[in-house]
Amino acid sequence: IYVMIIANRLLASQVNDGSMAYVLSTPTNRRKVVRTQYLFLLLSLIAMYLVIMIGAMGSGAIAVAIRNAKPAAAQEFFSTFFLRTFLYCLASFLAIFGLSGVCFCASAVMNKSSRSIAIGGGACVCAFLFCILGLFGNKIFVSVGVGVEAMNFFNYMTIFSLINTDSMSSFAKAVTGVDAEISFTWIWELAVLLIMGGALSTIGGIYFTKKDLPL
Repeated sequence: IYVMIIANRLLASQVNDGSMAYVLSTPTNRRKVVRTQYLFLLLSLIAMYLVIMIGAMGSGAIAVAIRNAKPAAAQEFFSTFFLRTFLYCLASFLAIFGLSGVCFCASAVMNKSSRSIAIGGGACVCAFLFCILGLFGNKIFVSVGVGVEAMNFFNYMTIFSLINTDSMSSFAKAVTGVDAEISFTWIWELAVLLIMGGALSTIGGIYFTKKDLPL
């Protein structure tokens, strides 16, 4: 919700309401406007996920400490927990970064705020809904009788399927000395998200600097 609203307000909304005309009437050129607007979007997302990661690591560390204090509980290395949590937060950030590329590109290409929201917001909503629907195709859900195997199809239609938590968990365990098979699958999947977000934002920015604006 944050990404699709802010991305729209950064460019398309300002073009739509005419405020972009005042910005461009100053010595500020379009390229600088695009860079500044995108930098705000990127830094705000980074700040948001830093808070999320600190909260996740802090609360999770307390939970691990309590569990490790119980004699009968399975012990977990703090190094494994912190690395796994970092990778999970990084993956979540890159998924939203990929969606921000879609939203920013739509905002840069469209002159109408409604069209920008329809494309960028539509992509975000569909990604989320398909992720939820795909959960009911998960093997665990199917095995307990609350899922349908055919619904696994939706997992191939959402950007969130590129967050491979099993691969990241195995990697974290192997790197921190836990007896586990190391996996590198998550690396190329996160690379796809990074390239997607960066490429779409760049394409949108270039298009905005060259298109005709209704000023």
